[in-house]
Amino acid sequence: MLGNLKKKAMDKAMEELEKKIGPSVQEKIELFQNLKPSDVNDDDKYKAIIISPLWQFANLQSGGAIGVAQKFVDVESKFSNGLFNVRNELIQVDGEAVSLDPDFSNKIVSVLVQSIKS
Repeated sequence: MLGNLKKKAMDKAMEELEKKIGPSVQEKIELFQNLKPSDVNDDDKYKAIIISPLWQFANLQSGGAIGVAQKFVDVESKFSNGLFNVRNELIQVDGEAVSLDPDFSNKIVSVLVQSIKS
């Protein structure tokens, strides 16, 4: 019985988290539009330029949803991994140019949320 209640609580927390994180990330799309090849290729730079600012912003905007979800999963780690998945799936570096997937703004949230849920 407790296992079922915990699963329901976790599902609800993840649903709430998805509602809150999506708009937060959408508000900061310009961070991705200004990337240089070195920003994308260097994990530490990518963390500093993309992951840390987005995590702080999403955490502030979540209205406590991240805190609730943290009781069930390591949201910060999954968020970070999700943004690395975004980089791998939706960002291309070609020489000195960085380009985003043509449907980047629509795909970013689903890639990120899938990473958090898995």
